[in-house]
Amino acid sequence: MATRIGRLALYFGTLMAVETPIMLHFRGNMNGFAILWMLLGVVIHFLVFVGIGSIVGGFLNRYFEQEYNAILEEYKVDNDAQKMLHKLKNMKHKPKSALMHNAYYFTLSTAYYELGEKYAALNALNTIYTIDPKMAEAVEKQRKLVNALDEEE
Repeated sequence: MATRIGRLALYFGTLMAVETPIMLHFRGNMNGFAILWMLLGVVIHFLVFVGIGSIVGGFLNRYFEQEYNAILEEYKVDNDAQKMLHKLKNMKHKPKSALMHNAYYFTLSTAYYELGEKYAALNALNTIYTIDPKMAEAVEKQRKLVNALDEEE
């Protein structure tokens, strides 16, 4: 929560840094042209902020993604869930974004499921952020598969 407030404060602080010179320039004559410049400043600021945020987010997750993708590629070749689980649990780099966090724990739950470890798989599913409806739907499908483990045995 604190990082979200910090990001919001950073966003509005930089927005005011962009808008203040425009307001000072047009302080005596706030006409339609001044408002147009202010709106253009807001749009450009938003695009730059989102662009920088995605670049920084990609940079922060770069090492995690390389390590994670190598594990998945190896799993595609040998289909060894035990080896995948061991490598996932012993990764050097941890996910830095919510998207990578969700991918990591969903894959972890899949490995536990394939090994028949119901409660570990459910625990991994419980750590996934399900704000996105599609992610919530995927987690619910996985949860049903995991809960069916008792019925099969």
